[in-house]
Amino acid sequence: MTMATRKRIFASERELQAAWAQTAGACFETAGGMCVRVVYPGIARGSAGPDFKDAVVTTPGGAMRRGDVELHLHAGDWQRHGHHLDHAYDGVVLHVVGDASPGAVTPLASGADVPTVSMDGRGRAMGREGLPCRWWGKGHRDAAPGALARLGVARLLERAAGLAGDLAHERPWVVLARRIARALGYSANAAAVMDLAVLLTSPGAPPLHDVEVDDERCAVMLGLAGLLPSQRRHAGLPVSGEVPHWESLWRKWVPSVESMDARRWTFNGLYPNNSPVRRVVALAGLWPGLPDLAASVYAELDGAVARPRECAAALERSCRVVGDVFWRNHYDFGLRTRESDIVGGSKAREMVVNALLPYVAASAIVSGDVVRLSLVVRLLRQYPASPDNAVTRHMRRQLGVPPAAGSAAVEQGMLHLFRQFCSRGLCGRCPLTENAWREVPVA
Repeated sequence: MTMATRKRIFASERELQAAWAQTAGACFETAGGMCVRVVYPGIARGSAGPDFKDAVVTTPGGAMRRGDVELHLHAGDWQRHGHHLDHAYDGVVLHVVGDASPGAVTPLASGADVPTVSMDGRGRAMGREGLPCRWWGKGHRDAAPGALARLGVARLLERAAGLAGDLAHERPWVVLARRIARALGYSANAAAVMDLAVLLTSPGAPPLHDVEVDDERCAVMLGLAGLLPSQRRHAGLPVSGEVPHWESLWRKWVPSVESMDARRWTFNGLYPNNSPVRRVVALAGLWPGLPDLAASVYAELDGAVARPRECAAALERSCRVVGDVFWRNHYDFGLRTRESDIVGGSKAREMVVNALLPYVAASAIVSGDVVRLSLVVRLLRQYPASPDNAVTRHMRRQLGVPPAAGSAAVEQGMLHLFRQFCSRGLCGRCPLTENAWREVPVA
């Protein structure tokens, strides 16, 4: 089956991006004669940086490459936009252009080269166009939520198993603190906040549970993260305004601690209130209560069967942070935002699903409490879903699942599919393929 052979003119990059999103299964030939096959076109970023992330392509010999894809109307736009000097584009595995490509490869700032392909009509479909699961939800309208929910349970139990291993050699509150930190970070900074939590819970860490003044605890955490204004100039990060108050509190601790590198954090392409500074402030607000939360959350699920919504609300309250006047109105030093809680309701709900429930499930696994483990699974199935994020919106479109369908378990099932199968190019192993979706493990 051959795609259009005449030269295609794209009126805008948005039109080019829409065309690229439908290229799964297609093969494109570079100017140098190399064939690049699209296994998975990836997910549109919707922010600064490469246009698509988590794409999977194969090159001659069957080598599979995973990473970013950048699209331009014209091949020369890569260098005109300065991408060849920008290390943010070092993860690009394919450069896609809308006109005839003048060269076979595109240079990266790292010194490597990646293939350049054109969508001017030279693409050839290989056996099929589109993903095999496209509009799967429409074909299994009644069964889709249940199948996805079972995958969501599988994701929960997978996480719980990992945390159960951590509980064997770490204090329970430390395991919970690190998991909550990761949930706070969002995808861009999850690993960095996790690293900060490890630093805060390692031997020799500052005894922040003994710090009663919220500002001082906040200053120490920001200082350890390398996010105070005095620490960020060498990283080339924009900082507006100086706040001597926090700097002076941090200076009392400087001789005894070593900070993270400010370049460890991502600022570009984030919604202001997702700034890493504000996320660390949130962690500072939660920190004093984490030991008590780790000890009490296990018992919170006793009411999960009779009162699931009340139980969910209680868990969410434990994750909310109101914040002081300054941080309620700022997302960084000198940078204002509309007044809001540091951790509001929707983020607290995500933290319950991604941190508290896996932690309780892990505790149940360690203690052999099958009843409590079943309560966690039941609560996940009944728990309301969070507002859609970029990945769940993408997966709903890909699978044909309506926005109103499902609980937190369904949402987690879509995330599980994307992380474990779609973004790895493992369509052939996907549990939603024909006849396999009925066999999704049941917990």
